[in-house]
Amino acid sequence: MSREFPSLHAAPQASAGFLLWQTANRWQRIQRAALKPLGLTPVQYVLIASLYQLADEEGAVSQNRLAAAAGAEPVMTSQVARALERRGLITRAPGREDRRALRLTLTPVGAALASRAITASERADEEFFTAAGLPAERFAALCARLLESRDPENRSVSAR
Repeated sequence: MSREFPSLHAAPQASAGFLLWQTANRWQRIQRAALKPLGLTPVQYVLIASLYQLADEEGAVSQNRLAAAAGAEPVMTSQVARALERRGLITRAPGREDRRALRLTLTPVGAALASRAITASERADEEFFTAAGLPAERFAALCARLLESRDPENRSVSAR
């Protein structure tokens, strides 16, 4: 039984969305490999790298602020923060104004690891994008434009 393929494309492999998904999967594998020797998962990396940057600007940071800056869900951020705390990479302490709002700080060990992880991640990015002959800055600009659009729930993606 022959059916017409219900797509604008001759095959899924010709779809920009499919190719973006495949590219993201490959990039994630490369990032996981770069971070594995440091004992970090990609999610842990995103959170400690974001905390590293925010700490320079703001000092101790609330979990909600970190989640927003990293583009992560608050519940997941809380779970990962607990794991990072158990490893001695961050501290979590009640806030001064609101004791329920935990404030996160990198420990010296966490800051040193974050610095090494940022270098490893950026080196992996450089190799990934250079191999494709695409300047990383150009691709980043395209991704930023996509993220500035709206998500399926009609919320501004950059406002999350």
